[in-house]
Amino acid sequence: MTTECNTKPINSTHSISEVVFVLQFTKYFGDSDYEKLISFEDKLKDQFSKMEKLKGVGFKLDDDGIKEQSITTARLMGLKFSEIAGDGSQIKMIRAEKRSIIINCYKYSRWSEVWRNIRGLLEMFTEQLISPQNPINSLALTYQDQFLLESSNNYDIFDVFNPDTQYLNKKVLTSGPYWHLHQGWFDTEAFSNSSILNILNINAASADKEHKTTIEHRGITKQTKPFTNVKTLFEKSDESKQARIDNYFELLHDKNKELLNDLLSNYMTDTIELNK
Repeated sequence: MTTECNTKPINSTHSISEVVFVLQFTKYFGDSDYEKLISFEDKLKDQFSKMEKLKGVGFKLDDDGIKEQSITTARLMGLKFSEIAGDGSQIKMIRAEKRSIIINCYKYSRWSEVWRNIRGLLEMFTEQLISPQNPINSLALTYQDQFLLESSNNYDIFDVFNPDTQYLNKKVLTSGPYWHLHQGWFDTEAFSNSSILNILNINAASADKEHKTTIEHRGITKQTKPFTNVKTLFEKSDESKQARIDNYFELLHDKNKELLNDLLSNYMTDTIELNK
């Protein structure tokens, strides 16, 4: 790394551009599930000023000698709730679609503050959808960190990355300003009923006349014993100091922090206050 680092995190005190929280159910949501969630429009309107019904086109396959596809009427395929800032930018977005509840957070501060709000929203939606017939079988947390450089002519890979990291190969280290590296692995030392799939995508590319390095790390738990009701996931047990939902997402958060401590240069971990 040069004495003066030209690459800067996308925000002044951190590099996070987006965090995504996901609860995945076993079965796809049906019309009755979406109808329950539509009632949240009034309940959430103070924070989420806009609700959209996501419509899609279904297909029916007829087979009476010759296969034909006939388009049916558009049907409800999901819901989207948006929290909008005064300048029109998005703060958060909640989507219920297919078989997942997904919350995108675009304005990140600190984990404890963000998680407190997200947790309440996840519990509210889960209460309406979870059942023994449609349990939750996976939880996921994605962090996207971005770093900007005014000109690729000044690119130095070690401005951002630790030269001794285990996550970059020798070819990438000598490939210049434009490259990408996608990889994945399992962590098996998680909780007894799950393992964690890690997916790490790193892209160094041009963007709007600037150079942008994007690090996306997704941690996905794979449950061998799905959660069948709100209580088992969101309430503390006699043996635990906090609920399982807190344990799982804090573990995924810590895994991301652990990864970045290995991946990033000392200068960059200090700049984004990673360990404060």
